[in-house]
Order: sequence, then C-alpha cells, then structure tokens
Amino acid sequence: MKIFEVLAYLAFFIGLFEKVFHTQLVPFPAVIMIFGVLLVLVLNIVRLRSPKKHQAIIGLSLFLWMVYLLLVVKYFVPYQAPILTAAILMSLYTGFRVIKERLRSYNLILWFLFMISGLSLAFVPLADRYYIINIKFNSTLYEDPFFWDRYSWWLNIDGRHDEAIEASNTALMIINKWEEGPEKLEWTTMVEDHRNKLETKSWTFFYDHH
Repeated sequence: MKIFEVLAYLAFFIGLFEKVFHTQLVPFPAVIMIFGVLLVLVLNIVRLRSPKKHQAIIGLSLFLWMVYLLLVVKYFVPYQAPILTAAILMSLYTGFRVIKERLRSYNLILWFLFMISGLSLAFVPLADRYYIINIKFNSTLYEDPFFWDRYSWWLNIDGRHDEAIEASNTALMIINKWEEGPEKLEWTTMVEDHRNKLETKSWTFFYDHH
C-alpha cells in the first residue's frame, strides 16, 4: 500500500509543479493531480477497515487539503469555500485525535505542510494568488497572452484597475508580435474588449478562451 501512496503523492506534486512552473514536463497536469487525489482517497477508505484507522483519519484530512489546493490551482472559485471548511473541520478533528492518542505517522508532516499551504493561500487576495501560481514562476510568461489577460481579470476583481490595465496591455504586446492571421485577430479583439471594459469598469464576466 505504501508504494501506491508514494505514487499518489508523487503524481500530485508533479502535477502541482507543472501547474506552477508551466514547464510542459508532463501533459494534462490537472488530470495527474486528480489521479493522485483519488488514489489517496481510495487508499484511506481501505485503511478505515484495517487496524491502521488512525492513519486513515490523517490521510482523509490530507485528501481534503489536496482537493482544496487542486481547486485553488484550477481556480474553480465557487467550490473552494465548502472544501476549505471541510478541510479545516477535519483537521481540527485530526489534531484532536493526534494529541489525545499521541498518534504517529509519516503522513503527519505532509498533513501539516498541506494544511499550512492551504490556509496561507486562503487569505491571499485572488490576484496575488493567481500571480503566485501562474505568473511568478511561469517559464512561458511572455509567450502566451492568456496568463496576462486572466491576471488582469483577477486584478479587476480585487479593484486594482490600473494594474489590471497594465496587465492587459502586456497581453496585447505579446499578441502584436504574432504573425497576422485568424488567431491573432481573435485574441486582439477579445483582449481589447476586456481592456475597454476595464477602462469603463464594466468587466463582470471572464470568458475562458484557453
């Protein structure tokens, strides 16, 4: 079972690394992360029926934090609050059991690491969170206008309109370097529309072009 558990965490970290650094190390990093998350869930459901129930409690808490981090990375915003609440409640219960029964498990380190990471991101403004995950370490930052266009959206949501317009201009700068064609026209039209809405403070919906 430990081999499958190592595989699960490895898959999650590889997918997370790819999502943050955009290195094209592996295809479909979100799918790889989901595989790791589901494998952790299955393994700990099995543990609930074994003598190692205490490890299952820690593992299920880990699972919830992994789901939360996956949603943060993928930006499924409407679904983050319920998962975050469940992860916090499960962690409180896990912490109580760990202290009361003096439980020991190598998963405690991962649980603590994921919990601290999740709680830290929960209090980071959306634009700053997007910057950390998609801008700061992105190796393809000045090749793809999507990141800057989407960053302008989150800056807009956080009320940072001047920075949002600047990010939108960066997206246009990247597009302007492309050869003429239907894709350039489509992207130019979309980003210019977003910038105009930023200037009039009327941008209320983001269309995910990518």
